[in-house]
Amino acid sequence: MELDATAIGICLSIIGCFLFAALEFYKKQDFDISNIALVFLAIFAISAGGELIYAALKGDPKDLPSSWREYLGVAGMVGIGLSINYVRLAILKVWNSPQSIKKSSQIKE
Repeated sequence: MELDATAIGICLSIIGCFLFAALEFYKKQDFDISNIALVFLAIFAISAGGELIYAALKGDPKDLPSSWREYLGVAGMVGIGLSINYVRLAILKVWNSPQSIKKSSQIKE
């Protein structure tokens, strides 16, 4: 089996997400599947993006990888996933902030 840039990116992504899952389990005694999936996609997007940048620097558009649409799709998924995760965390941070708890307790009194 010959390893091209895509296969190497997938292997690094799998290794990276397993390491992240182990670290998260070690620190929290639990892990979040969505975080692990985002780590996998982010690492894969890095390797795929690197290949696209290398092709772009060569200056010949015919040198784009044959699976360029997959790379753009993965980059889009990572962007969407990170955005949704950020929105979720921002809402939770505001929802659980000490100021909002004080205001809600004052309203009840």
